[in-house]
Order: sequence, then structure tokens, then C-alpha cells
Amino acid sequence: MLPGGTKRIRASKGHGGVYCRFGRRNTHASQLRAAAPLLGLKLSARKAAQAVRMLAEFRRVGRARSCRPTPREIAPAVTLSVVAPPPAEDPGAARLRSVSASPHGDGPAPHNPEFATLGQLRGLLDSGTVTSVGLTELALSRLEKYGPALECVVMLCADRALEQARRMDRELAEGVRRGPLHGIPWGAKDLFDTAGIETSYGAEPFRGRVPARDAAVVRALDEAGAVLVAKLSLGALAYGDIWYGGRTNNPWDRSQGSSGSSAGSAAAVVAGLVPFALGTETMGSIISPSLTCGAAGLRPTFGRVSRDGAMPLCWSYDKIGPICRTAACTATVFEAIHGVRDKEAAEGDPDCVTAPFESFGLMSLNGVRVGLLSTEQMRSGEHAARDKQVLERARSTISDLGGEVVELSLPPFAYETMILPVYAEAAASFESLTGSGGDDRMRRQAVEAWPNVFRSVRFLSAIEYIEAQRLRRVIASEIDALCGQVDAVLAPEGAEEMLLATNGSGHPSLTFRTGFDAAGMPVGATLYGRWWEESTLVAVGESIETAMGAAQRRPPEYDVGQ
Repeated sequence: MLPGGTKRIRASKGHGGVYCRFGRRNTHASQLRAAAPLLGLKLSARKAAQAVRMLAEFRRVGRARSCRPTPREIAPAVTLSVVAPPPAEDPGAARLRSVSASPHGDGPAPHNPEFATLGQLRGLLDSGTVTSVGLTELALSRLEKYGPALECVVMLCADRALEQARRMDRELAEGVRRGPLHGIPWGAKDLFDTAGIETSYGAEPFRGRVPARDAAVVRALDEAGAVLVAKLSLGALAYGDIWYGGRTNNPWDRSQGSSGSSAGSAAAVVAGLVPFALGTETMGSIISPSLTCGAAGLRPTFGRVSRDGAMPLCWSYDKIGPICRTAACTATVFEAIHGVRDKEAAEGDPDCVTAPFESFGLMSLNGVRVGLLSTEQMRSGEHAARDKQVLERARSTISDLGGEVVELSLPPFAYETMILPVYAEAAASFESLTGSGGDDRMRRQAVEAWPNVFRSVRFLSAIEYIEAQRLRRVIASEIDALCGQVDAVLAPEGAEEMLLATNGSGHPSLTFRTGFDAAGMPVGATLYGRWWEESTLVAVGESIETAMGAAQRRPPEYDVGQ
């Protein structure tokens, strides 16, 4: 029984059975009774009439709440509590530095700096071989030239970029060194707020939205001396690769999409338009485009990077991470953005914490244990053989590097359940869009697209949502135990259950290129690790990536320096 204030509605009996004196409750009861099987229920006429009364009360409360909408940036009072508290020191560094630590190896800079690594660009800038203005103009030129074909550029930030680049050059000339990103251009997924520059989320209803301040990660990269040159495409409201400007295309084959939702970030980096970019992941949005385009993408532990000023999709799932050309580059960017860096970053993201991070390479994998997931848990069909080849190559490479391969299996759970909280939180985040009918303006209207999801999830049972969150806690514990058996777990593209599980559990991942298939398209793998151990993933991933030798290959159409 509810406390006082609930309005009683008297029912009467008529010739048509049970009906309510107010409105068309009898009609609504019939409709609810007909729809009940979709929810796994069987309702009698009396039960349906009772349910209609309660639903009317739910609706009344909802209308009262919506009279004063809560800003989308405010997270729910119930937050993700499965991630263990951050340690006092970087556990991966403490465990592996004693094994065979070494600096990251970048090699000599290429003749065409558009494909240089961040370490190589740092050397070129410090030696005076190139300037920040020169790199910025190069990036702007390539974005303007190739962006339309890839459909990866939402907006160039030329004025801001050139002004910032000139300032970075003056500082370098004066001996000021902000860090490894000082003077290097980058691109932002167009869901990060940029003061005075449109941030449209890739969706028609938000075109013309101009924020008043920068997102926390934009502020952090400004402080690090990086130069923002462009806002890059994302699938509308962070889903897929279709946005209001079209479909973002794969640099290796423009007849194929780049996947998403960090579509433009992955495509632009791999095509040599920007040295690095930022992406976000809720349920595969860094991993999937990185695999598809052949980029390196780091998805940090949940809570590692402040989401202040980033479009809220799912408050307990959203994560921000770098998309780069190599595994080592992701560590350089991550160093600049992780943790709470100002008051606004903390206030705008109450889940963000500061945890220690150390970046290092490994001379070998001696003493390192890498888990390989059973192929029986991979997808079947045409891609199964490719996934198996990735694992076989990885097994051989790890062994050649002196590492120990450990066979692992995921415990049997309904991992697809992890998508239900995503749907519920996303629908809540964009409740006003659905209620206003603004979702009709979105280009993608498929069954699986956001507009239909936002509408349909209103019929998701609260019980199913709570049960999914309860299972999420169990899965998080199991994944932590699985990752705890080894230093990292390697999985091919088809390990969809691992992607679902670790996004729900908040564990970190690193995706990188491992080779190419018979059609010349990039093939990759993803390392998953323990909470707060991004350093381990980068060190192990860099070793495997370097040994496999695929990361240096470039899409021929964009490699003008060949």
C-alpha cells in the first residue's frame, strides 16, 4: 500500500464488464489486456482494469516530474558500484616493471608525418624539423581533402586550431614544454562540448547546439598543449556509423562503413587525417570501429576519465578513451586525460576518480601470462575461421615473445542481458526527445535504431531492469576473477560476450591491429584486463602489436608519400 496522496478511482459494473467512470478506462483495460502477453503476463479483465488505474497514477507522477526536467548531465542517484576502489599505486606497473621493462619504441619518423606516431611527432617538433602550425595546417588540409569521401568530419576548427598552434610554437621557442602532446593536432568525437563550436551528437534534432564551455577532456588536452583541429563524426546519439551527414566510411574500402559509434575518430586516424582522436564507449563504440578500421583504441576502467561535458548516454556505462595508430600512442593520450583535473571535472562526473598510471614497454613477455578465450564461445559462420586464425597467430606470437598462454572460458551467463540497462538509461537520457517527437527527425529509423529503442523501452519491466542489474554484479565478479588469473585476456573480434560482459563490469580493454584478411581488410584483437591496469594492457599489447608487424601498413589511397 502506498502512503497518502494516491487518488482513489471508483469502479462500477456495467453490461460490458468492469469499467471505470473516468475517461475511457475500459478501452484502455482491453488494450492493456491484449498487450500483456508481450510482457509475459496474462491478465483477466479485473486485473487489467486495476493495472490501468495504477498506470494512470504512474503517468500522473511522470507528468508532475517532467514539469521541471532534470538536466541530462545529472547522473542517477544509483551509480555503478561493482568496480573496485582505485589502488594506491599502479598494480600493473608494480607487477611487470620488474619483469623486462623498457621505454616505448617508436622507430625513426617517416618521410610523411601524417602517419607518424605521437613519439615520432614529438621528436620532429623538439628538433625543429616541423612546427605545430605546420602539422596543424597539414591536418586541416587532409581533413578538408579526404573528409568528404570518408564522411568523417562534422566541422573544422581552423581558427581555433591555428591560433592555438601559433601559441604552442611560441612556447616551444621559449623552451616551454607542456608534455608529449605539446603542439600535436587531434580530433574530437562530436559529443564532446566545445565552447562556441557546435556539438551536435551526430543527430538532426541537435544541429545548431552550441555549448558555452569545453568538456573536461578538451580542457585537459588544451592544458597538455594538443591542438584541436576538427569535430569528427559519430553515429547519431552514439550508435553505429550513420549520422545526419551520411555514413562514415572505412579508409580501406569506402564501400563499407567504419562501424561506430566512434566512427569518424577511427577513420580519421587510420587515414592519416589526425594523429589521434578521442572516442567513447558504452557497448563497443571504441572497440568496434578500432577493429573495423585497424586503429588502436584504449577503453579505460569505468570512472578513469571525467565525462563532464560529454553527451550522457548511459551514466553507469559511458567511458572515454583515445583512438590512435599504435598501442603505445594510446598511453600517451591517456596520461593527459585520466583522473580529476579540475573542480568542474569532478562536479560534472561524480564517478570520476584519480588513480595512478605508469606507462612503460616490455622487452619481452617473459613472466607474462596471457589468457586466450575458447573458440567455442565465439561467433559462428563466415567469420569463425578468421577469429580462429587470430587466436592461433596470437598464441604463436605470445609464445615466441616468451609469454605463457593460458586457456580460459567465460562462465555461462545470459550476457545479452547487459544491454537492458543501456537501453533503459539511454531512453531516460533522451526522454524529452522521444516525448516531443524529435526522434522522427533522425535519419536512422530501423527497428534496432535509437528512436524505436527509446519508445519500446518504456514497456521494459522494472523487474527485468533490476534483475539485469543484479546479474551485472554477478558477471562483474566473475569477469574480475577471470582476469585475475592472468595479466591480460586476448580475444578476437567475434568474442561478443566478452565485450558485453566487460562493458557491464567496467573492466578496461585495448584493441589493436594484428594483420589483414584475404581481402586486404584489417584484422584485430582486443586485450581485456583487470580494473585500473591500463598500463599492463598497453605494455603487453605493444609487444604483440610490434611482433605481428601490421600496425605500420597504411591505406594506399591516403598514403601520398609512398
